Amino acid sequence: MNPPFVLAFFRRNAVAPMKRVLGVATSILAIGSLVVIVSFLTHQSQDTKIAAAIVGFACTACGALIAIVGMHVLLRDESYIAARTDGVMLSSRGREHFIAWDHLHNVRYELRMFVFECEAGEIAFEDETPNPTPIVKMINQLRLRAHMGLPLSGRHG
Repeated sequence: MNPPFVLAFFRRNAVAPMKRVLGVATSILAIGSLVVIVSFLTHQSQDTKIAAAIVGFACTACGALIAIVGMHVLLRDESYIAARTDGVMLSSRGREHFIAWDHLHNVRYELRMFVFECEAGEIAFEDETPNPTPIVKMINQLRLRAHMGLPLSGRHG
C-alpha cells in the first residue's frame, strides 16, 4: 500500500487575532508616547514631568511587550487542516486528530468553526476564514469520492 500524501492543505487564518493584538499594542504604545510629548510641551513642574515620563515609558514598554508576547503566541500555533488520501488530519494547539474518510460523515462551517461530524462525535476546528465555503465543499467532495471508492487524485497505483 502506498503511503498517504496530502491532497490539500489549509493553515488557520490568524489575520483577525493578529489585528487585535497589534491594534491594542500600537494603541498603548502611542498613548505612552503622547503622554511624554504632552508633558514636555506644556509648562508643568519637574515632578509632573518625571511622573509623566514614567507613565509614558511604562505604556511604551507594555505596548511593545504585548506585541511581542501576543505575536509569539499566535505564530507558535501551527494549526492546519490537511486533506490526505487516507483521511483528514487536523492539527490545533499541539493536538492532532486524524479522521479516516470512512469515519467522516460531514463537514460544515458555523460560528467561526469547521465542524467535522464523525463516528466518534463532532470535532470543532476554530478558524476565522473569510470564505470557508470552498474548503467545506472540497473536503465533502473528497469524502464522497472516498465513500464511492473513486480515486481522490490523479495518482493511481
